Amino acid sequence: MGTLRRLWLTLLLALTIFVALTTIAYVTGLLG
Repeated sequence: MGTLRRLWLTLLLALTIFVALTTIAYVTGLLG
């Protein structure tokens, strides 16, 4: 059960980082 929770937290963290990087890349491209 602990392993499943750890996996879920890892996926959530990875998704958050991915969204943040995508947003930064989008804003940077928007600004030129």
